[in-house]
Amino acid sequence: MLAKFFSLILTIYINHQIINAQRGGPVDCQKVQSIPKLDVSDFLGTWYILAIYPDSTLLSMRCPVVIFTWPAVGANNAQISVFKKYISFGNEKRVMGSASAVGRGTLGINFPVLPRDNGVYNVLVPGTDYENYAVLFTCNNYPGYIVGQNVWVMSRNKTLESQYWQNVFSTMINNTLPPNFLKLIDQNCNDQFPFVNSGK
Repeated sequence: MLAKFFSLILTIYINHQIINAQRGGPVDCQKVQSIPKLDVSDFLGTWYILAIYPDSTLLSMRCPVVIFTWPAVGANNAQISVFKKYISFGNEKRVMGSASAVGRGTLGINFPVLPRDNGVYNVLVPGTDYENYAVLFTCNNYPGYIVGQNVWVMSRNKTLESQYWQNVFSTMINNTLPPNFLKLIDQNCNDQFPFVNSGK
């Protein structure tokens, strides 16, 4: 019993150290260079999340899809709709939100169900070619002087060709984001979104 207890404590400690290493420390967010200008129109459509930095809230996530669309009122509206769908512990989860360009290569994404004081997460886009892959980065301050950093690798398809993975890795390395921390996400699902016009 005592051995199991110490084993559990060691596992928790190792996981804590790994996450701290990935998130860049407990005080400041590391500097990440986003693309000069994000073309929101080209970024719209369906994106499959293929890899992330491990996070305790995301470890059970399977087959996540994020869909960015103009709202029904038309493309002149600065806000775009964000629809996220994934499977967690065998149950389908859906989250609706909104987003807008808030700065150089940055999306301000609002998911009302997430615990954020102002409701908005600033998501940087350090790399994308719009047609195949995108690398997203976010860093947020949480209570207790904890900094939460994460990286998402997204693709227009459920798989990504090696040449685009190389682009992903180059983008991460240039921003001192270690690719070896990435955890691949299971995309082996048959989810369909017939009610959403992805535009891609």
